[in-house]
Amino acid sequence: MQRQFLFGIAAGLMSMAAFATAASVSAPALLFFIILTPLPIFLAGFSAGWQAATIAGLTGAILMTLVSSPLSGGAFAATQLLPAALLCYLALLYREPLVPTLEEPGDSKPVVSTNPAPDQREPDKREWYPMGWIVLWAVAIAIVLSIITLAVLAPDFGTLKTMLRERLDTFIDTQMPQGTTGKTISDQDRDIMTQVTLYLLPGAITITILSSLLFNMWFAGRLLRAGGYLSRPWPDLSAITYPAGTPLALTLSLIAAWTLEGIPGLAASAAAGGLFFAYVLLGLAIIHHITRGQEWRSFALIGVYLSLIIFNSAFLILIVLIGLAEPISPLRRDFIKTSGGSADNDN
Repeated sequence: MQRQFLFGIAAGLMSMAAFATAASVSAPALLFFIILTPLPIFLAGFSAGWQAATIAGLTGAILMTLVSSPLSGGAFAATQLLPAALLCYLALLYREPLVPTLEEPGDSKPVVSTNPAPDQREPDKREWYPMGWIVLWAVAIAIVLSIITLAVLAPDFGTLKTMLRERLDTFIDTQMPQGTTGKTISDQDRDIMTQVTLYLLPGAITITILSSLLFNMWFAGRLLRAGGYLSRPWPDLSAITYPAGTPLALTLSLIAAWTLEGIPGLAASAAAGGLFFAYVLLGLAIIHHITRGQEWRSFALIGVYLSLIIFNSAFLILIVLIGLAEPISPLRRDFIKTSGGSADNDN
């Protein structure tokens, strides 16, 4: 417990320092500090347990309250403490395998112990909480934080729309003055641009938050694994799967984002953005898995990631379709058997 407390205090200090620094730096540095703020909390959690992550988050929140304001402390707790502590808890959650005992005389079936003694346990066969479910938990957290962010930006739908319109007008008038584009952007066109931006914004915020959470989880795990301090086996990330109802959830959220107005439409957009990104990750996981052990694997992966940069949206949709179509696709991971390679080198 002393180790968890010390790790948590140190991580909380580092995380709070990054969070506080982000408020006083330029835009590129701001993004850097915001993205890496949860990293110390994940490092504490994955090395000393989820309790250390909780202590780190509480330390950061209390210090932010003392040096800044209760609002800053609450923001730290909501955006750093709760997500990191929950994800650390889930990532370290496991179930011991059932160990059969000797068959009793006269019994026709073996007696199975549901609480095996410590010397009977096989740590290498523990069943860890599925990584696909952890990704979906991160999606849910990012959706909630996205909606909270929108509520902080504006108290209601009308105010948010007005604010976006004012910022869009400012951008057009300063960055694209009349005559630069060869034609004047009419009020009707500006209304359409505002409407499109309004409904894309929640999804974009969700994807940003989700990317930060998952990157910090992965990076913290990699650092600790390299040093031999990771408190669980490294998972095979290319083997992640989602529950059967996830494609339906993505479909319904897209339909709702397209058809609903006001706050419900924004919430649906946030959900659609998070689930869309989850299937981007699944599509990439499938590509990583089916190329494992192939001589041309490096060239294929470089081509995929370059295509993501060059073609962007169009290629993202293709990656998502690979993930959605896996149950009926010839690229199924349970259909293609590759030789060589290892899970450790694949993630």
